[in-house]
Amino acid sequence: MNLTEFAKLELVGALAAIAVLCSTNAIADADDWQNPESLDFSASPNTQKVAPSEFVEVVASKVEVAISRLKSSAAIAQSADAIAYFGRSGFGCVAPKTPYLVRAVYRNGGTGMFELTYNEFGLLVGHGELGSPSALKRTALIVCLDNQPLQVFTNTYGGI
Repeated sequence: MNLTEFAKLELVGALAAIAVLCSTNAIADADDWQNPESLDFSASPNTQKVAPSEFVEVVASKVEVAISRLKSSAAIAQSADAIAYFGRSGFGCVAPKTPYLVRAVYRNGGTGMFELTYNEFGLLVGHGELGSPSALKRTALIVCLDNQPLQVFTNTYGGI
């Protein structure tokens, strides 16, 4: 192996280490974001689904910023500018709904979808997925809601 090949291997190794360090926030301690729904939430007759058109996952390049902002609160009201920053082009909330940055968890990215339900006790952010369970990971959603949720419940479910 010559010096150039060795330098390339060192660079590749350094870049891989940086990538792991940058993604650690999404994986590390994700269990503290998992919050299964309460009995009160489950028993409420007022539970409604949040339409898929009323939420969007934060784009991958902004997930670390969103996770950092959600460190001490599970849901934070956002401005229209924040929707543009975190969301996808063309996504927005119709008045009188307010956009909230909300915690979410998943295990197998790209194999399922989020399903949200809401009632007087809070918001449930569920992620249904395929495949064997893997490590729990953090992400965030922008969700259009009538009111700030009292609690945010998160869970994953799925099958092989």
